[in-house]
Amino acid sequence: MKCYILAMRSVLRQQPAVLVSLLFCTVIFTMYSVAARHTGGMFVYPLDDSYIHLALARTLVLHHNWGINPTEFASASSSPGWTVLLAATEAVTGLHLVSGLVLNVICAVVLLFAVDHSLKRFVPSVALWFRYVALAATLFCTPLTSLTMIGMEHVAQTLSVLLFIVAATKILALPLEAAAPPATVVWLFVVGLFAGAIRYEAVFIVIPVCICLMLRRRMGIAVMVALGSAVAPVLFGIYFHHKSGFWLPFSVMAKASGQPPLSIKYVLDQTHGFRSLLPLVVLAWFLRLRRLGFWDSSQLLLFFAGSVTLLHLAVAPVGWLMRYESYLVCLCLFALFVVAAGLSSSNVVLRDIRQSFLNRKYAAVLLILLVLGLGFDLTRRAMRGIVEPIHASEDRFLEHIQMAKIVSGAYDHDAVVVNDIGTVAFYSHAHLLDVIGLGSIEPIRDRLERHSFTATDVASWASSQHASIAILQTQWQRVSSVIPPTWTKVQTWTIPRNVVFKDFEISFFAVEPKEVPRLCAVLAKFPPPRQDKITFRSPACPATP
Repeated sequence: MKCYILAMRSVLRQQPAVLVSLLFCTVIFTMYSVAARHTGGMFVYPLDDSYIHLALARTLVLHHNWGINPTEFASASSSPGWTVLLAATEAVTGLHLVSGLVLNVICAVVLLFAVDHSLKRFVPSVALWFRYVALAATLFCTPLTSLTMIGMEHVAQTLSVLLFIVAATKILALPLEAAAPPATVVWLFVVGLFAGAIRYEAVFIVIPVCICLMLRRRMGIAVMVALGSAVAPVLFGIYFHHKSGFWLPFSVMAKASGQPPLSIKYVLDQTHGFRSLLPLVVLAWFLRLRRLGFWDSSQLLLFFAGSVTLLHLAVAPVGWLMRYESYLVCLCLFALFVVAAGLSSSNVVLRDIRQSFLNRKYAAVLLILLVLGLGFDLTRRAMRGIVEPIHASEDRFLEHIQMAKIVSGAYDHDAVVVNDIGTVAFYSHAHLLDVIGLGSIEPIRDRLERHSFTATDVASWASSQHASIAILQTQWQRVSSVIPPTWTKVQTWTIPRNVVFKDFEISFFAVEPKEVPRLCAVLAKFPPPRQDKITFRSPACPATP
């Protein structure tokens, strides 16, 4: 009975995290069910990239090779740690389509508990209703719904970032003469190791933390944290270099070479939440700096949230179902909630802040406008986090799943040229030639060594590999510019919507003229699904139904 009472007390103390986690699981199940209704009962990830991780994990488990083809090395994943985690999971449980989804559900629940626990640690007197608000905002505005449905590494990245910053703040807020708790130092090292393995953007977090540790005369901890976070990238880099001659994953190099120059317009167009969130973090930090100083724990949270966000926006991409910047949104929200919880729990502090605002009327007006703008931005972000993954799942079904069905059904042992490799690699055994370079080294090597990869190069490469067909997204200029004129376009599908990639055409090419009749027969056997939604034309075989 005593154990039962203790257990119930523990559950009650975690009540907000438990109930919001149940809400999260309900929302994810609902999104899963609604999406499946548009895909014939089949679960489809909203991004083709999700299938790249699954294909890499399967190849690693079954063939002990890092690549999408069983015998060819290709570092197609920009998150090697997530690929290893998927492979380890599948080695134990078997190969499952939903492995990424299940891992993300687990990470998301742990993240919600971590937010609740950390909020109570920073502000022990935080009200129960405030914890509910903070957890609900974390769930819907990050948004964990979209990140979980994607099935990739971004929930784990968000979790590792939050745990890393919280542990670092705990050490940095100590007086100079106080020794850092050994358990916290070890935990900071472990979380840094995990963060470095999950995403290369961990460098944006490690740099400001290590600088602050050195300024606080904790040089040993700074060196240990820097080395720990670098372990996984260095080891993966050595392995990748041994296999290919390149230190970075192909995916990082391919996306970097095709990434448009970052600009303020690009950031504003692609992000929702930063238009008000980042200025609000900076303003809150500045207004409290004189009274609290730099090394106050809540001030450190604001500083890290702002500096990491600025570093990311300066050099890294955003957008793509909000996945790239979501860890920044979660970190900024957590810092602001800690500040707000501290204000609401102390009448003295609240009175001081109110008086400060009266003395700084312009700052107060700006703060009010930012809060109103933030409410609009985050509401829009939360709605998109539920609706867009469902729409994108249907888009992937109409586009990438059908490509995979055609290849697995008729070209399962042929060489096939593609530019989106995920679903085709996961569902078929075809030998894939990736013209973008995520799954093939030839385009990467030509672009880096010869600064050129042309239609002539693609034609020669496809001929040397005896490729039968090509399936390409021809509205993408990076793809259309390297299509050899000798290839025969047999059929083009136009999908009605593409919420992620904004291109609508999938074209099927016969690499050699002798392949035209075969491809026409295959396309007649595998007509586009949902012909009420997909329009198609067949210039080379007009008899195709």
